[in-house]
Parts: sequence; structure tokens; C-alpha cells
Amino acid sequence: MGRQAKLTAARRAERARLKESLRAAADAVEGSAELAAELAAFTDEETRAMVDRDAPGQRQRLEAHGWRRTQPSTDGLGVWDHRKYRLRIIHSVARERDGQIWAHTSLSHERDYLPDWYRLRDVQWMLYPAHPGIVIIAPPDRHYSVAEVMHTWTCLTKADVLPDFRHLGGV
Repeated sequence: MGRQAKLTAARRAERARLKESLRAAADAVEGSAELAAELAAFTDEETRAMVDRDAPGQRQRLEAHGWRRTQPSTDGLGVWDHRKYRLRIIHSVARERDGQIWAHTSLSHERDYLPDWYRLRDVQWMLYPAHPGIVIIAPPDRHYSVAEVMHTWTCLTKADVLPDFRHLGGV
């Protein structure tokens, strides 16, 4: 077996282990009333109203660009896949600890490649064309990721979460 084949096999095995661990975590959440209550605290009436308000336009824009929903969700748009580009979007909306309502979008590639910035930008523009999306690079001691995924955070309740960087021209 060549080096490339070994790497491919190792990636497949790691994806299988990751999938199993995520399935076990989801089963644990479903079986825990305490965790379910904690997760429910992140989605209040205002949060659900924002999801309901934005979802029809978001679905229309995603579908127009070849995205298909593969898993629904009660806390956002759920999971969307693009077969041609082999990409996946996971979208949720929650009231975070700062009191603001934030949309979280993760974008991943089927083969554990990190999607490029242009794909992330395009997804942000499809979901929230009027809002800035924030990509956060956490310090190493606060970084946590289960896969090669790009994340965007969008504040839905506060208009200006970013400084105006245009003082030197365009962004």
C-alpha cells in the first residue's frame, strides 16, 4: 500500500471514529433531561421568531445555488449539502451568554479539506446578506474543533458589532 493510500485509509478511519463519537454525544444529549434543558435555554421565543422570519428567504437562496437540506433542525436551518462542490453547511441560531442572538454557520468539505474563503463568504452572503459575518481564530488554549471546518458567527440583534474599517478605503 502506497503512502497516499495509507493517508486516505487513515482519514477514512478517523472520519468513522469521529462520526461514531458524534453519534454517541447526540444520543447522550437526547437521553439527558438536564442537557436538553440547557440547550433549550439557548432558544427562546425571540430566537425562534428570528429563525422563522429569515428561513424562507435563506432556503430560497440556498436552493437556487444548488444546496439541498439533508437534516432539519429546530434551532436553525439544519444541515445542507452541495453535491457538486461536496460541501456541507450546519446552521443554528441561539441566544448566547452575552445576551445577543447569534447565528452560527459551519462549512466543511466532504473529504476533510478546509473550504476556501470564497465559499465561506458566499455562504454568508446567501444566509445573511445584510449582516457582517465574523470568523474567529481562538487562541490555542481555547480552540476546539472536531473536524476541518470553517465557522462564521453573525450577530442578529446588534447592528454594529464591527468597527468601521473603511476609513482607509474599502474592506
